[in-house]
Amino acid sequence: PEAASPYAIQVPQKMAQIYARIGIATGNKEASARAIELLENELMRYAQNVKYYQSLNPWQYATLPKTDRFIETYYMVYLLQDLGDVGGEPEKMVDRLTDMGINFDRIVSILQQ
Repeated sequence: PEAASPYAIQVPQKMAQIYARIGIATGNKEASARAIELLENELMRYAQNVKYYQSLNPWQYATLPKTDRFIETYYMVYLLQDLGDVGGEPEKMVDRLTDMGINFDRIVSILQQ
């Protein structure tokens, strides 16, 4: 269980995709709800990391491992896209994360580089 061994990066995303496929294929609403739950939990799990990364000055940020920079940009976006794809509400999640201090304009500017 997750409480005993927290998931590694991208494991919940892949699990959510599987639950979503099961929900679509079988009409199982519980599977679809579990997919949404996994994605929302994963977004919240990494929100504090992203907030920290965004507080760093450019030199400090440049010293982050690629995995951490991946989390701030691509992974957050992938999770939000998946959340919308499985019937969640990515706009509400963006609002929630923004209220926590996540700067999505910064993420967009990094992605555009």
